[in-house]
Amino acid sequence: MPTYTWNATTLGQFVGWNTPADWLPQAVPNAADADVVIPEITDASGDPYDFDVTIGATESYLVHSLTLVDQTLILDGSLAIGAALTMGTGSEIDLSGSLSLGSLTNAGAIDIQGSGQISSPGSIDNQGEIIGNGLTLDFAGLQNDGTLIAAGSLEVDLPSGPGAFANLSGGTLSLGTYEALSGVLDLDVGADIVTDAAAIVLVGSASAGSPVPIIETTTSVGGSPDLLTQTLQTIATAGVLTLTTADFAGTAALTVAGVVQLESGTLSSPGLTIEPAGTVVGNGTITGPVTDNGLIEVSPVTLYSALEAQGGSMLIEGPVNGTGTIAILPAGEDIWGQTLSDTLELAGADANPVAFDDWNGVLVLDSPTLFTGTISGFTAGINTDFAGADVQTELEEQTYPQSDMLILAGLSAGDITDLGYTGTSAAGTLSFQDSGSSIALGFVGDYSLGDFVFSAGPQALSTSPPSVEITEVLPCFLAGTRLLTEHGEVPVERLAVGDLVCTPVSGGSAPVRWIGQRRIDASRHPRPNDVWPIRVRADAFGLGRPHRDLLLSPDHAIYVEGVLIPVRYLVNDATIVRTLIADAHYFHVELPHHDVVVAEGLPTESYLDLGNRGAFANGGRAVMLHPDFGARIWQREGCAELILGGPVLARVQARLRVQASLLEGARSLSRAATGPA
Repeated sequence: MPTYTWNATTLGQFVGWNTPADWLPQAVPNAADADVVIPEITDASGDPYDFDVTIGATESYLVHSLTLVDQTLILDGSLAIGAALTMGTGSEIDLSGSLSLGSLTNAGAIDIQGSGQISSPGSIDNQGEIIGNGLTLDFAGLQNDGTLIAAGSLEVDLPSGPGAFANLSGGTLSLGTYEALSGVLDLDVGADIVTDAAAIVLVGSASAGSPVPIIETTTSVGGSPDLLTQTLQTIATAGVLTLTTADFAGTAALTVAGVVQLESGTLSSPGLTIEPAGTVVGNGTITGPVTDNGLIEVSPVTLYSALEAQGGSMLIEGPVNGTGTIAILPAGEDIWGQTLSDTLELAGADANPVAFDDWNGVLVLDSPTLFTGTISGFTAGINTDFAGADVQTELEEQTYPQSDMLILAGLSAGDITDLGYTGTSAAGTLSFQDSGSSIALGFVGDYSLGDFVFSAGPQALSTSPPSVEITEVLPCFLAGTRLLTEHGEVPVERLAVGDLVCTPVSGGSAPVRWIGQRRIDASRHPRPNDVWPIRVRADAFGLGRPHRDLLLSPDHAIYVEGVLIPVRYLVNDATIVRTLIADAHYFHVELPHHDVVVAEGLPTESYLDLGNRGAFANGGRAVMLHPDFGARIWQREGCAELILGGPVLARVQARLRVQASLLEGARSLSRAATGPA
């Protein structure tokens, strides 16, 4: 049989099959005995040169075999290959016409642009990618070890009967990958998919009105197709179901022994069972009851650019039980170094343990009284929001700048009583009352009541419900608060007399003269509101002011617009909120003169001795039974004018409300982009 080899006489990207001078021998191959080879072509320097060989829409050719080594064939017309089509790695066929062949060895890709048809009287073994956008595959048989992708529509027509579709036997789909990209993958193969032991991918679109990704099977010629959502019952050990911004609304109970990958998708089932070796991982929504005997993992949103890095959110709407675990994975940082959070929200009852993997995860319990599982890995600095009917309460263990957070819906910090923690170094229970309801949260690890703090959580705007957080806090500056020194930011408890702290208003720096400290049990204080700290949330006064949450005593003043305003006058229940604590460790830093220091990026006052040094354990006198940090004579001793009312205060309060609105708007956009919180 004669062999025709492509031998381009000129370098150009688009060349026609119908040019005799570009073939050896110099004749266009068009005969039933013609073996055609389109090899890799190199330029004068020996580098590979990519050609697109084109068969025009009005052209039709017949050959015995075709070998594409590393080039692209654009097939707008018709090509009949009597024997084998062999495609090397890097080769490609772009089809909008028709292609018939005897057999296929495919290590490259058949990328279909528009409509077209590939037919064969024999059985085809696909080891590469077949991408259809209006494509029909009409074969006597198919073995798919590669990928079938519907990027619009891809229809696979095979004879009914055993063996025609080698990947589907007894209702089990094995080997290969099957993707619907906002389109329809129609497997007209004579049987339904009941068990997934392959890789199935559904990719939807975030835009309204876009096509829904569908995989369907037809069991008889001319019969109505059955949707995968109607037939799939099991993800086998070797199986993977990936939902990327796509909804899988299953009508049958689903058992997962393999992997379900949620990428901002939704998995719905009248009953989801995760086997011991099974995993549901990612971010998105799970609806319906869940029996978790395996693992559910919340992970960050997968994006193409670090500039778009986002923490992941998973919402489980139904009850959860079983012997497995739910894990909240670390989300890492974005390109700017900002720490991201992964969030798990449990809307119903949950008996399974929840494990925080590293710090800065968020667990939301919409029905705290229905949570009977345990919480492990809850790392320092954790917050717990009681976001309920109209309030959130956050539970937080201190230490790290970023921390795990537990949000309890329907609770109000103002109604919390009977705080207690009982347990051992291995595990224990944090308990309290809220409006007559008893809450008991089991923790795995060595904790004490002093490790947890209750504080007001963020209330976005006047139309949004208030909230409460739980964290550990202290007087004036709480332990862990970082002050700017000549050597950078230093936690207040690590400062020593003589250290130089930055004083931006007076200019330069000033040495630390004295550091006061005192632990307070607020439950024993006659006026607990006087010693409960106030949380100034990150960016409350503008970007980076403060650059992380700052906890101050109520009378600690903030320097803004050239005046000092006690933080209690700036509480707005959105970005500046009261906290409720079981145990507070307060610090105050005294300089040679009353001055302004920088705490977590926000200008605040230093300590001013107005006869209340006895409020501190190391004040040099008898410690006051109930420390009073409000006894100040600002007008006489302060470094700036004290503002307790009037137009300046009103203006600052208004600015804070505007900033709170901007921050909430940014959070709303983030939630809309990542799915339910």
